[in-house]
Amino acid sequence: MLMEHQNPYQQYTAFKDGKIEKPYMMSQAPNYPASGYVFLWPYSAMDWDMARLSWSISNLIFTLLILIGLQRLFPIKQKELIIFTVLLFIGGASWRTVLGNGQHALFVMAFFIWAIIYSKKNPILSGVFLAVSWFKYTLTFPLTLYFIYKKLYKEVAIAIGIHIFLTIFIAFWIDQSIIDFFFGSIQVAMTATNIGDTDIFGIVKRFHLPSSIAYFLLIIVLYFVTNIFITRKDVTNGLLILSFLSVFSLIVFFHLGYDFVLLLFPLWLIFYTDSISLKTKYLVFSLIGLQWYASSIFPIIRNRFGDIDISTVTNTFIVLKIILIYFLFIDLYGQLIKKKKIGRASCRERV
Repeated sequence: MLMEHQNPYQQYTAFKDGKIEKPYMMSQAPNYPASGYVFLWPYSAMDWDMARLSWSISNLIFTLLILIGLQRLFPIKQKELIIFTVLLFIGGASWRTVLGNGQHALFVMAFFIWAIIYSKKNPILSGVFLAVSWFKYTLTFPLTLYFIYKKLYKEVAIAIGIHIFLTIFIAFWIDQSIIDFFFGSIQVAMTATNIGDTDIFGIVKRFHLPSSIAYFLLIIVLYFVTNIFITRKDVTNGLLILSFLSVFSLIVFFHLGYDFVLLLFPLWLIFYTDSISLKTKYLVFSLIGLQWYASSIFPIIRNRFGDIDISTVTNTFIVLKIILIYFLFIDLYGQLIKKKKIGRASCRERV
């Protein structure tokens, strides 16, 4: 739509109001900022079949870039552990769903990781990569706090500048008010999403709790994150920070199962850092088992117990997942807040 000088947010609103026919394919809704959609224009220029094939191949490439990037930043010494981690990741339901549904999580993760890699070598390119990763901002905005923690302000400023420029450009491109255009994207983002699995506001909606509880919990979570930045400025284990921020992302923004590819960070942490506690390992593997692999047993349950309400089983798994992810968040916070300096025992980080 953008390439054809149309406002996708107005088109979506008009469709929801019953004024026009469905203007987009399948179940898509324009719930991302237009400044990010520009990065996908090369795919938009293709016909549907070619774009779908190209995006599938791209997601495989993004997966490879993620794994190479993590090994470059936080090298795991034993090859067997690398192979095990890779197989566990690509065998999981989250990765397979991203690939099968054509989601964007691998796309933004790859660019974010390589933004870190180039932060010391080429801040401008790092800023460009960071800007691209903000396409799915619900994933990467919390992770961007890593750049703030590491005092990589130039890269963040470049990324902000790119999105400001692209927002202004798109507003002129479709001949719309910048303010109306900007808030239109926010309005669609707020209405086009449903209930997430583990985010604070999703939990409150799912269990029909007062909204004040969501804001209370959000304040507590934000306090934990802020406290790390204020009191612990000497944490040398960058992967521990990224693992903490990835879990933070999963509990403050709307996410469905495919976005839990972010659990690759704490999974990688287990085999990268020698001093990780047994409790942390149990939490990470339990959460991965539930999110990446438990979904495969639903058909078995349905076939074995045909009269069982599968929604009851699903809700039980969601409750367990909520408990695990919040315990993991607290556990990682506890490791970051330790008085002793936390570092890498067996290998020097490359960032």
